[in-house]
Amino acid sequence: MIRRLIPLALPGLLMAVSEVKAAPQSDENMISRSDENGLTGEENAATKSKTKNSVKESTQKAKTREKAKQKAREDESQRQQSSRQSSKKRRKPQPYEQGYMTLGFSGGTVRRLDDTQFVIGGSLGYFILDGLELSAGVEAYLFGEPTTWTLTPGIRYVIHQLSTVNPYLGAFYRYSFVGEYKNYGDLPDLQSIGVRAGISIRTGSAIINVGGVYERYIEASKQYYKDNYEFYPEISFGIAL
Repeated sequence: MIRRLIPLALPGLLMAVSEVKAAPQSDENMISRSDENGLTGEENAATKSKTKNSVKESTQKAKTREKAKQKAREDESQRQQSSRQSSKKRRKPQPYEQGYMTLGFSGGTVRRLDDTQFVIGGSLGYFILDGLELSAGVEAYLFGEPTTWTLTPGIRYVIHQLSTVNPYLGAFYRYSFVGEYKNYGDLPDLQSIGVRAGISIRTGSAIINVGGVYERYIEASKQYYKDNYEFYPEISFGIAL
């Protein structure tokens, strides 16, 4: 009976022994594979970290370069603006530009009532806009009767786009302080309005104005003046300030 059981149990014992021997080898393999997997994970983590840091550094460098370019553009813009303002302050206004000033002189003779008188005058003009001038003038009628002083504010537009010869068109108001006239005593003061047109000729800083004037008197007395209006030529000289 015992002899019969031994052959039957022998294969089972052999299988158990082989399983016991195989178990440590499997654990060693598992540990070895685990170690290998651990080393690979560390290398991957290190690689990923290096890649992340590299990308971060590249991004930071790009931002720094962009800021530097933006700062350079702002500095250049400020420099150009400052240069334009400085140049504008230094540059003298050209003829008939905004800020341009003129000093004018006029003279001649005129026959008023029954006397011939000598007329001398001066004016100051300032261009408030390109081509647009405001002016104020004073004239004196001397060496005859009646002695008269006039004050004439006016406005004039000059076609300034041309180079040397510039047409102009203007308007004015004139108040005349009239003195005594022979046996008539003091004459009433005169008020008048008028328009003028002509050309301005520039030669360097000198200006010659040649044109015509239509002047209409307001409530002029027929007792002393035949007409309440008149046409006359106009010639004046000026210099740029």
